[in-house]
Formats: sequence, C-alpha cells, structure tokens
Amino acid sequence: MLYPYEFTHTGKRKEKQFVRHQFSFKTKYNRTYIVYADEFDSEMFIVKFFLKNHRHSKNRFRLMANDFDAKRVLDTCISIAGHILNLSPRASFGFLGEPRIGEPRYRTKRFLVYLLYAARHYNPIDWEHYTDENISGYFLLNTQNTTLNIQYVQEVFKDYIEVD
Repeated sequence: MLYPYEFTHTGKRKEKQFVRHQFSFKTKYNRTYIVYADEFDSEMFIVKFFLKNHRHSKNRFRLMANDFDAKRVLDTCISIAGHILNLSPRASFGFLGEPRIGEPRYRTKRFLVYLLYAARHYNPIDWEHYTDENISGYFLLNTQNTTLNIQYVQEVFKDYIEVD
C-alpha cells in the first residue's frame, strides 16, 4: 500500500478574486511539487499542482513529470484537502484537468483520471459531484455547505480559466 507524502503549508496570500493557500511536498524521486488551494467565497476551493522546477513556465500546469508517481501525488492532494476540511468543515473543492500541450480542453486525459479518482474517494452522500466536460472541470460540493450553489461555481470556473 502506498502512503501519501507529508506536505507543508508554506503560506497564503490575497489575490484579486481569491486567497491562495500554498503547500509543497517532495516525492520519492526528490521532486518538489507546489499545490495551490485557491479559496473563493462560500468556502469554495480550486486545487491545482505543478512541479516546482516548472514554476516559471506559463505551461506549468500542463507539463507532466513522467515518473509514474501520479497515484502518490494525487493521494497527497487528497491529504491536503483533508487538512483544509479540518480547518473548514464545509469546504468544497474544484479542479480542472488541464490539457497537455496540443490536447483540446474537452475531456482531457487528466480530467478522466480525476473523475475516476474523485468517484472513488468522495462518496455521493457527503459530496455532490458536478462535471463540465467542455472545460474538463470537476467540482465536489460538500453537502454541509448550504451557501454554495452550482451557478456560482460555474461562474468562478469560467473567470478562473480566463485569469489563469
């Protein structure tokens, strides 16, 4: 059984539309990943990650490590979401399956992996699952969060894609 890596909360800063929480962790291959959990109103978070050595690339979210460690990386992102849930029990999470370079945005390979992963780790009793295949977006609405609605989520995703 694989266990998630330890992660470190390395700070947060206010952006125009959200507060960015930053985490980092190292893999067994000694690669450092940076994870952003961007917090919007109504305890909505959009989570994304990239390799630290890609941080200056405009394509940092599209590049892949190709070290076959994706399961442990995703497990660590799940652990980070658990950390956020401990601090904010009504938190809801979204993510975008960024296309690889040359791949269309519709139903990306990453989106399909995240779709299966979320279905396995987040039960539909506690989480409402929403997808937007046109942007490869996936959203997990925490059923305890009564202030958040899917229309707001869709607006945030649209604006978020334009900003990023």
